[in-house]
Amino acid sequence: MEKSTGSDRISKLQAANRGPGADRPKHEIVADAKAGKPGKLTVPFVSGDRQTRLQEIQRVLDSHTLDGLSIKILLNPADAADQPLPEPRPDLIAVVDRRDVPAGEFHIELTRTR
Repeated sequence: MEKSTGSDRISKLQAANRGPGADRPKHEIVADAKAGKPGKLTVPFVSGDRQTRLQEIQRVLDSHTLDGLSIKILLNPADAADQPLPEPRPDLIAVVDRRDVPAGEFHIELTRTR
């Protein structure tokens, strides 16, 4: 069965609420990071528009209480080109281009702040 564009968007939106492999909710990954076990959120981009992608990144950062955590945003180099970045915030320590991040998604590494 062929996927339509609408169903692909829905599956991306559903996956955006999950962690790696879509088997753990993001709030569990955040809780583990706060407990000292570093974690990584994997989020597919829903849009190809750079400004909308910035809003997607910001929405993920704002949708969880990340107090006490340091954040690194990891982007594929192709996605990072000309991508506007979120406003500076104390917990955001880096935005990194990484070839191991698949195009069309971004990762957020979470580590507990000492």
